[in-house]
Amino acid sequence: MIKNKKLYLLCIFLITISTQIFAGEVENIKIKIANYEKTLKWESNEEDNIKLYNAWDKELNIIYDKLIKELKNKNLIESSEKLKIAQREWINFRDEEANFSDVMTTQIGYGREPRNVLNIQLLRDLTIERTYELANIYNSIISKKTIIRNNSTRSTFREKDAKLNKSYKNVIGELKRLKFTEENLVNSQKIWILYRNKNADFYSSLVKTNTEGAILTSIIFITDQRTKQLDAIYNDYLKGQ
Repeated sequence: MIKNKKLYLLCIFLITISTQIFAGEVENIKIKIANYEKTLKWESNEEDNIKLYNAWDKELNIIYDKLIKELKNKNLIESSEKLKIAQREWINFRDEEANFSDVMTTQIGYGREPRNVLNIQLLRDLTIERTYELANIYNSIISKKTIIRNNSTRSTFREKDAKLNKSYKNVIGELKRLKFTEENLVNSQKIWILYRNKNADFYSSLVKTNTEGAILTSIIFITDQRTKQLDAIYNDYLKGQ
């Protein structure tokens, strides 16, 4: 959850860097959203926050449809079907995470309007991440570049997974200390694991060799994302309450 404009812009910059792409669909999306942002006062206005989230959601749908079409054009029918499954799981995760956020911020004591703004920002941030990820894959397919990253090794996965587990336990520990509801986070994490696995299936279907490298690329990438999400919840909302 990104609370202010400076952090939001930093979020976009870091996600763009992580894709290692500065042209093509990622750049097109950045320019389009940046131009639209100039017409809004989203950092202080609930209605404009909703408009900005809707703009990102529209871009996600556009790049998703383009990717599905490109996969079918290249006769990667299995990949297109696996992407549909992964996307459905991502939507389930997004919605459950928003539900957890709403319950948590209510228990913290946020009023209706600030709670709504924070939850909209959460939806937006998750949508930004997914939009850039799919744009990155689309660019890789168009340019015939591999989706496999250099650090996609089992040892890297073990390291990232250990960090994720630590971050998750930190949040659960704070929820227990504050006597807040844990069930929503537990449910969200279970759904995230389903999404992670289905997304890895999609990645593996995109390559003819080194399917393990493709699976690890996907899992490591979204594990990093999830760790940052949990750390933000712990540091920005729970720690010190």
